[in-house]
Amino acid sequence: MIFPKSMSEYSLASLPFGVLDLPHELLKIIMIHVDDSSIIAIRSTCTFLREESKDRFLALYFTDIEIKMCKKSLQKLLSFSDEPHLVSQIKSLVFAIPVHYYFPHHLDLITEALSGLSQHGKAISFGVASEQENHLDLKLHVGDMMYLLRLLRSRLVEARELMNVPSWKIIIRTRDFRNDSGQFVYWCLIDLRRFIGLEARNITTTQAILVEIHDGCGQPTREINISKKTSRTMQAVCINLNCDVVKPDMSIEALDELEVLSHGATRAALDSLVLKQSTIRKYSLRHVLNRARLENLGLEDVRIRDFDGKNYIPGDWLETFEDLIIYDFFDSLKSCRLTNLFNDDGEVFVEGTWEFTATPGSITVTDAIRTLISKVKYARSLRELASEAHQPA
Repeated sequence: MIFPKSMSEYSLASLPFGVLDLPHELLKIIMIHVDDSSIIAIRSTCTFLREESKDRFLALYFTDIEIKMCKKSLQKLLSFSDEPHLVSQIKSLVFAIPVHYYFPHHLDLITEALSGLSQHGKAISFGVASEQENHLDLKLHVGDMMYLLRLLRSRLVEARELMNVPSWKIIIRTRDFRNDSGQFVYWCLIDLRRFIGLEARNITTTQAILVEIHDGCGQPTREINISKKTSRTMQAVCINLNCDVVKPDMSIEALDELEVLSHGATRAALDSLVLKQSTIRKYSLRHVLNRARLENLGLEDVRIRDFDGKNYIPGDWLETFEDLIIYDFFDSLKSCRLTNLFNDDGEVFVEGTWEFTATPGSITVTDAIRTLISKVKYARSLRELASEAHQPA
């Protein structure tokens, strides 16, 4: 039996092959695989199909909820407390913060809604998000978001319901992150840094802080996931973090989201960092290694750039690792995993995966990296000799 891509054009109940006469199990399978955009149309067809598509509908629209900070929406959220089947579907609840938001209105209503949801014992991630992309002052907007998030946390602490929060979510949306954030992301996200630094000491080993930065200019979503390893140590997994290139007007920016991890309270506890699909400045890695004293480092598909005082220029992973070795920045490492590290000009430092974990009595990570550096130098010298040999006399 072949279904059209969209079933919204006509009623399923009136189809000539008698879809309502199909076995119940087959209807369930159809509801699972039908196109997402058709669920609403199917539910409006008849009472029977409305009931059959209920599970799919709840999974689509009640798993990750983003709710506006207005009285009508919050009252609707409060009504969910009396619907256990709805609460059971919710995995995360994020409050959308508008551009002009100076103080959290309806705070009592928010507290009542959170308390009602928590009574069901369901683990729900809470957070804040940008309602819009256009911000006159992104720094101020992020500050408003962090202020509300701290209030939400304090209300949950007062109600002794914090243990049912597996993670805090922070979703920042901008039209153009590079331009909206001004000259330094360090200052733009300073309230976010403070929240991460202070909250890192409070979260349990089952909780996490999830940050997403959505860039409206087409850049991939930046992601930072911070979680506890032990009661005293944390790990961070970062994806699509970037230092910026020169702007079209030739002014220089030094945006590097690794600064988000540099808050004093954070760096003291951060002992594991994994960085993926990112472009960073040469000295950012040195900065994090120096301040955090990492024990575990992972770099996957990461490019390095240098700065000559006026422009960003391609960096060299070989020079970067040599520099880190000289100043003993690898001495605290117990394990290191490097995957596909290339320079902007295509020069290879690691192709595939290089991994080393120190064990008692074995060589250290620093010694292993020294050996890797020697191999890279040797391979490059062979390529240079081969290139010279093929050049005409």
